[in-house]
Amino acid sequence: MTKAEIEYYTRGLNFVGQNKIFVYKYIDLQGGLELINNQTFKFSHPKDFNDPFDLYEELVDFTKHDSLDNLANQNRIERRRLKSIPLKAKVEALKYEWRKQRMNYGISCFSKTFKEILMWSHYSDKHQGVCIGFLIDAMKFLQNGFYAFAVEYNKEFVSLPYSDNSMENGLETIMQYLSLKADFWTYEQEIRLVNVDYFSKYKNEFFKFTDFAEIKEVYFGIKTNKRNKDLIKTALSKQKIKPEYFDLIPVKNKFELEKINASF
Repeated sequence: MTKAEIEYYTRGLNFVGQNKIFVYKYIDLQGGLELINNQTFKFSHPKDFNDPFDLYEELVDFTKHDSLDNLANQNRIERRRLKSIPLKAKVEALKYEWRKQRMNYGISCFSKTFKEILMWSHYSDKHQGVCIGFLIDAMKFLQNGFYAFAVEYNKEFVSLPYSDNSMENGLETIMQYLSLKADFWTYEQEIRLVNVDYFSKYKNEFFKFTDFAEIKEVYFGIKTNKRNKDLIKTALSKQKIKPEYFDLIPVKNKFELEKINASF
């Protein structure tokens, strides 16, 4: 896989070293311990997201699919059949197909930053949990059939033409509506790891990440107590993982966080 291909399927991300990207996972104590002990990322189905506009059906314009406009590649009988079908029926058929495809999408959510106060509040048990930094080998990640996108945030959207999951027939469009969210989510600085065939291939929402990712940093929240810090450190030592540990503290006279070396 060429450098250009790697960058295409990891769009919007910052590379650290050759083909490596850094992402952060905000998580509560129990979730963090399970992640460490099992060495897995959780991949969720879009129907379980808390934002009703995530993969919103109105993001897709089903009237602009190739099969509705371009019949050149069909044989004569098929062209005649497609032309005879009412537009409304074609659109409903495409919607049905898209909904089936969407059932297989697996998405695991991360962030570009470790010090977003609202992320700590919402996803790391009100600053009592952890934020784990992962170094991901993009080449190995892509070889496992995954993609990575930095989410784009907008106040408005233009519906995109429907396409299937294949490289030849519009993966570009799928990448766009998988990575588009309303601008009030901007603070998350979200990065998504995506596999469009995930649930048809793997069935299980938990996927072993050891082939392409490693834990490099662990951040403790302002309210993470010593007991919980020790539990995390012990779990990592059992896995023979030696990350850097940091405490987050308030920046003087600012509503911001900064890191210092962790104390235990």
